[in-house]
Amino acid sequence: MKPGIDPGVFTRAELSRTLLLRGYPEQALQMANEAVAQAQALEHPQPLAFAYLFLIFVHLGRRDPRSVLQAYDKLADCCRAHGIAQELQWAGPLRGRARVEMGEVDEGLREMDESLAEHTITRSALLRPYYFVLYAGALLRGYRYDEAQHALDEAARVAQDTSQQAYVSEHHRLQAEIYVARGHEALADAAFLRSLSTAIDQGGRWLELRAARAYANYLAARGRVTEARDLLAPVVQAITEGHDTLDYIYADTLLRSLAD
Repeated sequence: MKPGIDPGVFTRAELSRTLLLRGYPEQALQMANEAVAQAQALEHPQPLAFAYLFLIFVHLGRRDPRSVLQAYDKLADCCRAHGIAQELQWAGPLRGRARVEMGEVDEGLREMDESLAEHTITRSALLRPYYFVLYAGALLRGYRYDEAQHALDEAARVAQDTSQQAYVSEHHRLQAEIYVARGHEALADAAFLRSLSTAIDQGGRWLELRAARAYANYLAARGRVTEARDLLAPVVQAITEGHDTLDYIYADTLLRSLAD
């Protein structure tokens, strides 16, 4: 057996995350499963651990927390059987975030706190912007606004230092939510617009959907119903797959309510 990551597994895993961000959650899941199948055929634990990690990324991006936990258990079995630490450490915050999605907010945040304290995660320039944005979103679920702001500030600092910009749209969306909570509506408006424009500029249609739904919900709550509908409708209509995911269902349901 050769050590390291097989190129076929690596490219399929990375492509799965790209497909998700581009607005193709079904193709993303298929590609992640192909990466796992190819890794299993190699009969080497390191590529398999890597593939399972990206399968978790995709399940979490699709907001399917139960599948995250199932994939985590498979990853944990693989890592513990073969003494692999890195991928299991990297998956810890993802499992915690899944628990937050399931309504276990305190327990999930506690798990994220413990996992993010791991040296392997905090020193990784590639992972830190994503994880701290993910962490900020979880903290907002717990109404821990000051800590969420700190996490976003850390994500922004690392993203600037490393040019890891894939989740900047999410950063602006969450920043807008903090502004809303603190009553800074002009700042919230600007941050929502930055979230949308960033997603569009980067071709991140799935992040555009998330940003559009959040901003439309904000506008509708302030009586700006026509603006909300005109903003959200073309974004929802452009989504061609993943209609069974929560992000799409929430956006489509909101759009239908705005048409009434």
